[in-house]
Amino acid sequence: MRAIGREDLKKWEKMQRAALGSEEKILVLVSLSPLSEKEITRNEVSDWECINENTILYRKSLQERSGLPTAYTVDRVYKGDYSTRKVYERETKEIALCVVSEIYCEYT
Repeated sequence: MRAIGREDLKKWEKMQRAALGSEEKILVLVSLSPLSEKEITRNEVSDWECINENTILYRKSLQERSGLPTAYTVDRVYKGDYSTRKVYERETKEIALCVVSEIYCEYT
């Protein structure tokens, strides 16, 4: 662990001041996994269904889930046929590059 230098401290304080004056921006992405070959051979079906680009639906109506919603709306839902690479390129690459290069960034 290294000591925080004067410049690092100034940068940190600037980031904190900026964060206090604005809302946090949280992006919620859901990527549904396709069924495995084993699940397909057993004729299983997924418990979750993507009904549009922002909503997933829980298909089974279990009694223990009776008080919980069956549909959830998020910022973006990717079906099982959408690769992790495509999700990364489209949604998170810019943020990840900022973090890796230690540059404060704000997702807009």
